[in-house]
Amino acid sequence: MKNYERVIKQQKVTYLKSMFVSKQAELFITDEELVFESNKITFCAPGLLKSIFKINFDQKNKDVIIPFTNIESVRRLTKNISDNSIEVLAKNGKDYRFEMKHRDEWIELINQKIEMISN
Repeated sequence: MKNYERVIKQQKVTYLKSMFVSKQAELFITDEELVFESNKITFCAPGLLKSIFKINFDQKNKDVIIPFTNIESVRRLTKNISDNSIEVLAKNGKDYRFEMKHRDEWIELINQKIEMISN
């Protein structure tokens, strides 16, 4: 996120990286970008599976910045553990899945930003 950008919306979310790995994070909407600032990775597998792999998931933070010009679509996800998830699909084919409160507000605001930038 650029230091001069105005934050329009911000919320703590869970980034659903895979079936077994998630990240707690802050998600921001600015005038130009969707910004994901991660905290730490959490291993979500059952105890036995986690102990077999003995993986340390306290990895370094990684931020993801997606300019609205690079977002293909955003949609609700309903087949996850929670009914509060969205998927952001980038034009390069990469998808980002987030679990959050008030997902419809986020979807609407992201779509508004995409539309404003594409006009």
